Amino acid sequence: MIDLPSPLDKTFAHSQELPSFFNNLVRDVNKILGSDRCYLYLRDPELLLYQVTHCYCTDPSIADLTQAEPTTEPYYIFEQDPFFAAALEKKSNIYVDDIQNLILQEQAKEQDSSWSSNYLEHKALIQAHLVIEEQLWGIIRVEQFQKLRPWTKFDRDLINLIGDRITPLATVYVRKEIRNTLQQYNDGHQIGSM
Repeated sequence: MIDLPSPLDKTFAHSQELPSFFNNLVRDVNKILGSDRCYLYLRDPELLLYQVTHCYCTDPSIADLTQAEPTTEPYYIFEQDPFFAAALEKKSNIYVDDIQNLILQEQAKEQDSSWSSNYLEHKALIQAHLVIEEQLWGIIRVEQFQKLRPWTKFDRDLINLIGDRITPLATVYVRKEIRNTLQQYNDGHQIGSM
Protein backbone atom coordinates (compact mmCIF):
# COMPACT_ATOMS: atom_id res chain seq x y z
CA MET A 1 0.00 0.00 0.00
CA ILE A 2 1.13 3.53 -0.65
CA ASP A 3 1.42 6.54 1.64
CA LEU A 4 -0.76 9.54 0.99
CA PRO A 5 1.17 12.09 -1.09
CA SER A 6 1.19 15.76 -0.21
CA PRO A 7 -1.17 17.68 -0.11
CA LEU A 8 -3.56 14.78 0.58
CA ASP A 9 -1.64 13.77 3.71
CA LYS A 10 -2.28 17.26 5.10
CA THR A 11 -5.97 17.12 4.18
CA PHE A 12 -6.37 13.84 6.09
CA ALA A 13 -4.17 15.00 9.00
CA HIS A 14 -6.00 18.24 9.76
CA SER A 15 -9.20 18.13 11.75
CA GLN A 16 -11.94 19.89 9.78
CA GLU A 17 -15.65 19.79 9.18
CA LEU A 18 -16.67 17.17 6.62
CA PRO A 19 -17.84 19.66 3.96
CA SER A 20 -14.42 21.36 4.04
CA PHE A 21 -12.62 18.03 4.17
CA PHE A 22 -14.44 16.68 1.09
CA ASN A 23 -13.93 19.96 -0.76
CA ASN A 24 -10.18 19.76 -0.14
CA LEU A 25 -10.16 16.05 -0.96
CA VAL A 26 -11.62 16.35 -4.48
CA ARG A 27 -9.33 19.31 -5.21
CA ASP A 28 -6.24 17.43 -4.00
CA VAL A 29 -7.10 14.19 -5.82
CA ASN A 30 -7.69 16.14 -9.03
CA LYS A 31 -4.36 17.92 -8.75
CA ILE A 32 -2.33 14.84 -7.81
CA LEU A 33 -3.76 12.77 -10.67
CA GLY A 34 -3.68 15.67 -13.13
CA SER A 35 -7.29 14.98 -14.09
CA ASP A 36 -9.92 17.33 -15.49
CA ARG A 37 -12.66 16.74 -12.92
CA CYS A 38 -13.09 14.94 -9.62
CA TYR A 39 -16.37 14.70 -7.78
CA LEU A 40 -18.04 12.98 -4.86
CA TYR A 41 -21.47 11.42 -5.37
CA LEU A 42 -23.02 10.52 -2.03
CA ARG A 43 -26.22 8.54 -1.60
CA ASP A 44 -28.54 7.28 1.09
CA PRO A 45 -29.05 3.58 0.32
CA GLU A 46 -32.20 3.45 2.46
CA LEU A 47 -33.99 6.59 1.24
CA LEU A 48 -32.53 6.38 -2.30
CA LEU A 49 -31.47 10.01 -2.26
CA TYR A 50 -28.26 11.23 -3.83
CA GLN A 51 -26.28 14.42 -4.12
CA VAL A 52 -23.07 15.39 -5.86
CA THR A 53 -21.78 17.16 -2.79
CA HIS A 54 -18.32 18.24 -3.96
CA CYS A 55 -16.77 18.75 -7.36
CA TYR A 56 -13.49 20.23 -8.57
CA CYS A 57 -12.76 21.09 -12.21
CA THR A 58 -9.46 22.27 -13.63
CA ASP A 59 -11.13 24.33 -16.36
CA PRO A 60 -14.25 26.51 -16.09
CA SER A 61 -15.52 25.06 -19.39
CA ILE A 62 -16.00 21.70 -17.63
CA ALA A 63 -19.36 21.40 -15.90
CA ASP A 64 -19.36 21.65 -12.11
CA LEU A 65 -21.77 18.90 -11.05
CA THR A 66 -22.27 20.09 -7.47
CA GLN A 67 -25.92 19.98 -6.43
CA ALA A 68 -27.41 22.32 -3.82
CA GLU A 69 -29.87 19.71 -2.51
CA PRO A 70 -30.31 15.95 -2.47
CA THR A 71 -32.47 14.42 -5.19
CA THR A 72 -34.36 11.16 -5.49
CA GLU A 73 -32.27 8.63 -7.37
CA PRO A 74 -33.95 7.73 -10.68
CA TYR A 75 -35.07 4.10 -10.66
CA TYR A 76 -33.80 3.64 -14.22
CA ILE A 77 -30.27 5.00 -13.63
CA PHE A 78 -28.72 1.52 -13.53
CA GLU A 79 -30.19 0.79 -16.97
CA GLN A 80 -28.71 3.93 -18.54
CA ASP A 81 -25.34 3.91 -16.84
CA PRO A 82 -23.38 0.66 -16.61
CA PHE A 83 -20.79 2.32 -14.38
CA PHE A 84 -23.49 3.17 -11.84
CA ALA A 85 -24.93 -0.34 -12.22
CA ALA A 86 -21.49 -1.76 -11.36
CA ALA A 87 -21.39 0.45 -8.27
CA LEU A 88 -24.84 -0.74 -7.15
CA GLU A 89 -23.70 -4.32 -7.60
CA LYS A 90 -20.68 -3.50 -5.40
CA LYS A 91 -18.27 -4.59 -8.10
CA SER A 92 -14.61 -3.62 -7.99
CA ASN A 93 -13.53 -0.06 -8.60
CA ILE A 94 -13.51 0.88 -12.29
CA TYR A 95 -10.49 2.12 -14.26
CA VAL A 96 -11.15 2.96 -17.90
CA ASP A 97 -8.22 4.17 -20.01
CA ASP A 98 -10.26 4.74 -23.19
CA ILE A 99 -14.03 5.18 -22.74
CA GLN A 100 -14.88 5.61 -26.41
CA ASN A 101 -13.19 2.33 -27.30
CA LEU A 102 -15.08 0.62 -24.46
CA ILE A 103 -18.38 2.03 -25.75
CA LEU A 104 -17.67 0.74 -29.25
CA GLN A 105 -16.85 -2.73 -27.89
CA GLU A 106 -20.03 -2.81 -25.80
CA GLN A 107 -22.17 -1.61 -28.70
CA ALA A 108 -20.74 -4.36 -30.91
CA LYS A 109 -21.55 -6.99 -28.29
CA GLU A 110 -24.98 -5.79 -27.21
CA GLN A 111 -26.22 -3.70 -30.13
CA ASP A 112 -27.24 -1.18 -27.46
CA SER A 113 -26.15 2.44 -27.38
CA SER A 114 -28.55 3.65 -24.69
CA TRP A 115 -25.89 4.52 -22.12
CA SER A 116 -23.12 5.87 -24.31
CA SER A 117 -24.63 9.38 -24.47
CA ASN A 118 -23.62 9.91 -20.83
CA TYR A 119 -19.95 9.62 -21.78
CA LEU A 120 -19.63 11.21 -25.22
CA GLU A 121 -17.16 13.84 -24.00
CA HIS A 122 -15.17 11.54 -21.71
CA LYS A 123 -11.80 10.06 -22.57
CA ALA A 124 -10.99 8.15 -19.36
CA LEU A 125 -12.24 7.73 -15.80
CA ILE A 126 -11.73 6.14 -12.42
CA GLN A 127 -14.71 5.27 -10.25
CA ALA A 128 -14.26 4.14 -6.66
CA HIS A 129 -17.24 2.63 -4.84
CA LEU A 130 -17.82 3.61 -1.22
CA VAL A 131 -19.38 0.47 0.24
CA ILE A 132 -20.00 -0.55 3.85
CA GLU A 133 -21.94 -3.67 4.89
CA GLU A 134 -22.98 -4.40 1.31
CA GLN A 135 -24.52 -0.94 0.85
CA LEU A 136 -23.34 1.67 -1.64
CA TRP A 137 -22.95 5.03 0.11
CA GLY A 138 -21.20 6.87 -2.67
CA ILE A 139 -18.78 7.13 -5.54
CA ILE A 140 -15.65 9.17 -6.00
CA ARG A 141 -15.08 9.75 -9.69
CA VAL A 142 -11.99 11.08 -11.49
CA GLU A 143 -12.45 12.04 -15.14
CA GLN A 144 -10.38 12.98 -18.19
CA PHE A 145 -11.92 14.91 -21.09
CA GLN A 146 -8.87 16.10 -23.01
CA LYS A 147 -6.88 12.89 -23.51
CA LEU A 148 -6.79 9.16 -22.95
CA ARG A 149 -5.28 8.10 -19.68
CA PRO A 150 -3.54 4.83 -18.89
CA TRP A 151 -4.12 4.64 -15.12
CA THR A 152 -0.94 3.59 -13.34
CA LYS A 153 -0.55 1.32 -10.34
CA PHE A 154 0.01 4.45 -8.25
CA ASP A 155 -3.28 5.96 -9.50
CA ARG A 156 -5.16 2.76 -8.68
CA ASP A 157 -3.54 2.30 -5.28
CA LEU A 158 -4.22 5.93 -4.40
CA ILE A 159 -7.91 5.75 -5.29
CA ASN A 160 -8.30 2.42 -3.46
CA LEU A 161 -6.69 3.91 -0.35
CA ILE A 162 -8.80 7.07 -0.51
CA GLY A 163 -11.99 5.07 -1.04
CA ASP A 164 -11.26 2.89 1.97
CA ARG A 165 -10.48 5.89 4.16
CA ILE A 166 -13.42 8.09 3.21
CA THR A 167 -16.20 5.50 3.14
CA PRO A 168 -16.95 5.78 6.89
CA LEU A 169 -16.88 9.58 6.56
CA ALA A 170 -19.30 9.41 3.63
CA THR A 171 -21.84 7.51 5.74
CA VAL A 172 -21.58 10.14 8.48
CA TYR A 173 -22.03 12.93 5.94
CA VAL A 174 -25.07 11.26 4.39
CA ARG A 175 -26.73 10.69 7.76
CA LYS A 176 -25.94 14.18 9.02
CA GLU A 177 -26.16 16.46 5.97
CA ILE A 178 -28.32 14.76 3.34
CA ARG A 179 -30.93 13.43 5.76
CA ASN A 180 -30.95 16.76 7.61
CA THR A 181 -31.58 18.62 4.34
CA LEU A 182 -34.49 16.28 3.61
CA GLN A 183 -35.92 16.81 7.09
CA GLN A 184 -35.69 20.60 6.71
CA TYR A 185 -37.40 20.35 3.33
CA ASN A 186 -40.20 18.20 4.79
CA ASP A 187 -40.59 20.51 7.78
CA GLY A 188 -40.85 23.53 5.48
CA HIS A 189 -43.57 21.91 3.39
CA GLN A 190 -45.55 20.93 6.50
CA ILE A 191 -45.44 24.51 7.80
CA GLY A 192 -46.41 25.92 4.40
CA SER A 193 -49.36 23.56 4.06
CA MET A 194 -51.00 24.53 7.35
